[in-house]
Amino acid sequence: QATQSSASTAQPLQTVAATPASIPPTAVPTQPAATATIAPIATQPLPALSADEVYKAVADAWTMLEKAGPRHVSQIAYKGNNAIMDIEADSVSPNYHQVVSSMGSVMAEQYIFDGTIYNKDQGVWGQVPGAGTTFKSTLAGFSQALSDQIIKSDGKVLGVEDVNGKPAFVYGYTTTLKALNASTQYTVSVDQASGLLVKQIIIDPQGMKTVQIITYDATITLTLPDEAKNAPILPN
Repeated sequence: QATQSSASTAQPLQTVAATPASIPPTAVPTQPAATATIAPIATQPLPALSADEVYKAVADAWTMLEKAGPRHVSQIAYKGNNAIMDIEADSVSPNYHQVVSSMGSVMAEQYIFDGTIYNKDQGVWGQVPGAGTTFKSTLAGFSQALSDQIIKSDGKVLGVEDVNGKPAFVYGYTTTLKALNASTQYTVSVDQASGLLVKQIIIDPQGMKTVQIITYDATITLTLPDEAKNAPILPN
């Protein structure tokens, strides 16, 4: 995915699940990268859920995520077996920081801080006051508009895995965007104890795979650096 070169095209990780038509970008650490052990484990009995109950369990996990407090997201996008882009992002609502890298090189850095978007592009910071709030509102409206165009299918409980040292139920389902007849496969892991979403794997219609690991950490804080704070204002 192209480097974010302007504030208006920023796509923060922390507020949006990937849609069939769009996979978020990816990054370099703002906090140490989260790691995940993916070893099948037997803990609580697997819940016997219908497809609709699977969709609800995932939706509930996303709702809880938005209210869960500070968190770190590590995301890697793969083309075939090759990692082509990664993101490390911190979210301390309503503020956000992400660093995007590709092949080990930092491509872009971004803050959404107190409603302003700050972008670092080719080593230079710029800001767009108010654009962060506008972007989130626009994105929410877009998601709402798409809601009746997306068909979910094949919802099922896949098993249990260890994510960040804790057992999580693993759910799978497919979404299809009616207008394009394009399907995306989701595998979502939800922590057994807290009900929080801790991992997501997305395979888009072109076969691109994105893996997200989410770590909740109340000690995460965000501070806007002076070079971003004092950056010139960019056209909106």
